[in-house]
Amino acid sequence: MSLRSSLRAIWIFLIILFIVKLDFVSTRDKCRRCEDCLQPTHDNCFCERISRHNGSNGEDVILCKNVDPKFWEIPILQNIRSISFEETNIQNLTRKYLINAVFVDDIHLNNTNIEEIQPGSFTRFFSTKTMHLQKNKLSKISSSLFHTLTQLTELDLHSNHIDFIKEKAFYWLHSLENLNLADNKLSNLSSALFIRLKNLKTLNISKNSLTKLESNFSPSQLTTLDISYNDIHELPENLFTYQTNLKVLNISKTDIGNLNLTIFKNLNQLHTLSMHSLKLKSFNLKDFVLLPHLKNLDIHSNNLKFVEDILNFCPLLEYISIDGNEFLCTAVESMLKNSKTRNVTIEYTPNYQNHNIEGIQCAKELQNMVNVTNKSLTSKHVQNKTVQ
Repeated sequence: MSLRSSLRAIWIFLIILFIVKLDFVSTRDKCRRCEDCLQPTHDNCFCERISRHNGSNGEDVILCKNVDPKFWEIPILQNIRSISFEETNIQNLTRKYLINAVFVDDIHLNNTNIEEIQPGSFTRFFSTKTMHLQKNKLSKISSSLFHTLTQLTELDLHSNHIDFIKEKAFYWLHSLENLNLADNKLSNLSSALFIRLKNLKTLNISKNSLTKLESNFSPSQLTTLDISYNDIHELPENLFTYQTNLKVLNISKTDIGNLNLTIFKNLNQLHTLSMHSLKLKSFNLKDFVLLPHLKNLDIHSNNLKFVEDILNFCPLLEYISIDGNEFLCTAVESMLKNSKTRNVTIEYTPNYQNHNIEGIQCAKELQNMVNVTNKSLTSKHVQNKTVQ
């Protein structure tokens, strides 16, 4: 074989090798992208369990599960409006996961074992409306984590291990309407934390370790507030002074033993009040006149003693839960009569063993009043209509 033929053979071999390598690199690079993993022609795809479908409003949705974080990033796709990483084991969220997620409205990072989110991970999220970070292992929220999410309307952080939130963590979330911090380990909330959230409507801080609340800790435009299942012993007298838009309030299962209903005097729009399991002994029924729009009331498991019909003081009431309190029989008679006339739902556990009226235990005289709760009975009795 001549030298020229040998050189030609070597050149052909090198060209073939270059083409094969180029094709492999191209295929490998494409397979690092969520979009290309949807194509069955790529044999070397590193992504697993990735699907694409249309959402409820017709928008494209990408679901990415069990993706190898070393070989994956979202492609730039203007028509993708929702991305879900649910069940993907991320742990340490960095910018590379979402580097091209510029036009995504809805991102689900829930239940992904995230322990830490690196600074800059959400830098390019200019149009994102909702972010789901619940059911992870986050413990700290830094001041710069969400600073670019100016269009965010919903942020869900419930069921993490959060015990500290920097004072300016939500400072730039001007559009935020719903914030869920429930089921974490928060023991203190600064009033400055929510001061810039002028559009916040719903705040859930239930199931934390809070022992007190500052008088001005929540924005005045709130319509729904849940502080239940905390270790709060008392509420500041002026806690609800500026909460004139509040419609739903839950203070149940806290350590509040004494409660003066005048604390609610500015809640003219309140229609749902839950304050069960507070260990209350008494309050002035006449103070319910301060809540003229009240429709739903949960006061079960308080050991309150009722000598008058509570329905007489709540003219618009539609539902009431009364288990675990004590009643004078005349109050029960009046309450049952009013409930039938006004179509009010009364929820209670029926007990026919002692003196009762339609299963509601009561005392004929004040000195004979006993607790009506019967914990051995689990079935619920609803007067007039089904509980919603």
